[in-house]
Parts: sequence; structure tokens; C-alpha cells
Amino acid sequence: MIDNTQWIDHDHPYCDLPELKCHIPLPYVVVKAGPKCIGLDLDQIAFDYHHPKTSDSQRVLKGQLELLRDRELDLVATTII
Repeated sequence: MIDNTQWIDHDHPYCDLPELKCHIPLPYVVVKAGPKCIGLDLDQIAFDYHHPKTSDSQRVLKGQLELLRDRELDLVATTII
């Protein structure tokens, strides 16, 4: 520990993290998310992230992940043609 700061542990799926700030502009982060979503169980990811509460938040997250995945699949399809 440096400067007597207390560490706080966060367990997977990290729902209790504070708002994160990043120096990387959002489009550059999002562009790389699409390939990672291909072949994953997006329902399970949304459930794990918002567990134990089932809510609209799960559906919203799943929808966002689907958009990223589908966009990547569209890009792959157009480069093959």
C-alpha cells in the first residue's frame, strides 16, 4: 500500500465499481468490443453483471452487446464480399 490508502476489493462481475474514467476516447474502446462478443452467451453476461436482480438493465446491456456483436459481424461479412 502506498500513502496509507485503504484497498477495496471488488468481486466479479464488478457491479459495485465506482464510475470509471478513461483517457481513451469511447469509440476506440467500443470498436474492439464487437469481436469479443462473437460466440459468447450474451444473456449470461447480462445476467451475471446485473445478478441477483433481473431488470430492464439486463435487457439494455444485452441489447448493447448485441449491437456491438452484430456490427462486427456486418463488418466481417462486407470485407469477405
